[in-house]
Amino acid sequence: MRICVIDADLRQQNVRLQPQCYMHAVCHWLVEVGEEVLIMSDGYPSLPAEDSVGGLPVHRIGHVRFPPIVGNKSLSKVLPSYKPDIILWHLGLTSLLHLRFGSKMPAPVLGILTSPLYSTGEVATVGWGDLIRRFPSFLPHMVGALLPKPCPRWLLGTREFERLVVMTQTTRHRLARLGFPEEQIQVIPPGVDKVFLDLASQDHSKAEELRLRLGINRENFMVLFAGSPELYRGLSDILEALPLVLRQAPHTRLVVLSRITGNNSMSDQRTAQRLCHSLKLKGYVSFVTDLLSPEAIVQYMYAADAVVLPFRLVASGIPITLLEALALGTSVIVTGVAGMEEFVSDKQGFVVPAHSPKALADALVTSAAQRHDKTKTLEASSVIRSWSQVGQEIYRLMHSILEQSSV
Repeated sequence: MRICVIDADLRQQNVRLQPQCYMHAVCHWLVEVGEEVLIMSDGYPSLPAEDSVGGLPVHRIGHVRFPPIVGNKSLSKVLPSYKPDIILWHLGLTSLLHLRFGSKMPAPVLGILTSPLYSTGEVATVGWGDLIRRFPSFLPHMVGALLPKPCPRWLLGTREFERLVVMTQTTRHRLARLGFPEEQIQVIPPGVDKVFLDLASQDHSKAEELRLRLGINRENFMVLFAGSPELYRGLSDILEALPLVLRQAPHTRLVVLSRITGNNSMSDQRTAQRLCHSLKLKGYVSFVTDLLSPEAIVQYMYAADAVVLPFRLVASGIPITLLEALALGTSVIVTGVAGMEEFVSDKQGFVVPAHSPKALADALVTSAAQRHDKTKTLEASSVIRSWSQVGQEIYRLMHSILEQSSV
């Protein structure tokens, strides 16, 4: 099978980040099972036309998006020359508003939609000040929130796809309310790397050593925040919750694995550190800014008593950090944003409202008192899958599409 994958903004530096992580992992599995895969992305001429990302071939053109009205002549010209059997198209919600190919596609198209859908109230939880400062980043989510339900067929470009893959049931239901036929939507959540699933080979004594290096003893309740410190991820909410937690659970310690991805995240980290100072949290919060390997992240997550993901808004997909923590049996505290609550049972942790330090504090105090048993939490997390399982689901779906199109 010859598979053409269209994925904007694919770069080596973001291949482990959502949403490119999902697409790259699926493509990697398809190549491993012997399928012919060509990824088309943008970046030319700043990047070479024939490129490689994570060991996979990438053909770059000026841009792979279809702008409204004008379309994309370069992509329309290149696609037929590759003679694909099927096309995997990674897109966001706003792509559906103007994705009109203008001519018959050379193969059936399977859309991979990684963007969550929000209401205007949910977008507003980011805070109007932050929305204005980072307007370009949040514009697609605001546009999606303002769409009429159901959305007119002429506005929502649903006819271009045989099927659409989404990350959560929440997105599936919201997309159906917009007008996309629900029977054409399939939920295939992300997977996790093998290192997070192969616990038998892990030396867990390293996790204990890690706690000691951080100045955290066995009596301490270690809470881990992992990811970019950008404000929409709620780091300031957990910092504001911490003084409330310390009144009832003074043995709590917060470790922030801060992933700096650009100027915005660098600025937001400085803001978070100033907030720590003003809240007098010295000695209770540690920032780790090193670039960590997956093996090192395993040790941090396994060492933690709870992983907290207080998102105000999830920009794309389901946070892989959530799935990784669950795969390791570590208790989680998440906000009810973008369908994250679908993955968390009562045995695995807590779901709280977004942008609510008080609710976060209550969940942390309860979690500190309960100290979830990792073995029991791990048993409850049996739904977490490997990337190979995700690849197999995509593979079966592609074959189903090709069989239907040949009838």
